[in-house]
Amino acid sequence: ANRHMIFTAYEHTSGYERCCLIWMDQDADWHRSENATWDTWSSEGTAVVLSDGTVRVFYRDNSTTLRYTDYEWNGTEYIRGRQVEVDTGIPKTACNQLSAIRYSRPVNGKDAIILSTADGGGRSRSNGTIYLLTLEDDTSMSLFSSCHITIGYYAYSCGTELLDGDFALLYECGDASITYQKMSVKNLLP
Repeated sequence: ANRHMIFTAYEHTSGYERCCLIWMDQDADWHRSENATWDTWSSEGTAVVLSDGTVRVFYRDNSTTLRYTDYEWNGTEYIRGRQVEVDTGIPKTACNQLSAIRYSRPVNGKDAIILSTADGGGRSRSNGTIYLLTLEDDTSMSLFSSCHITIGYYAYSCGTELLDGDFALLYECGDASITYQKMSVKNLLP
């Protein structure tokens, strides 16, 4: 298995933004991938490594539905894989950052991703929502469940899994305030 330090970044050139993947190789050299999107802008990505080694990058863009691009390791570098600019149809707010993690425990026997974002419609940074997504054998995703965190202001967020399997979330809730919320993943199960 390839083990690299990876993170997302974006380039802002001539007023246009494009998300990408940055990784460090075994020689401690840094590399940049192709852009995550072809002709549309993207920025502020979050990367999740799937069980097959695919790096799924979700990003901020102008769409009101959740989109992602997959990167695959070809032995030399991360390249855009089979899934480029996939539109899941799952609602989100346009132009708002999001956070995603791969959950360590199976949900209904499948790998799962927990994602937080606003889904207030249009560009409304409101209606904070947690999505629980399950991965099929072909790495496509299905929306398993969702849970609203707040109907009020909801902008940037950062989620993580705690040692006991609970999900912890920091999110911007207005007036430069940050809220911490912990929830049992069982609350995301129907």
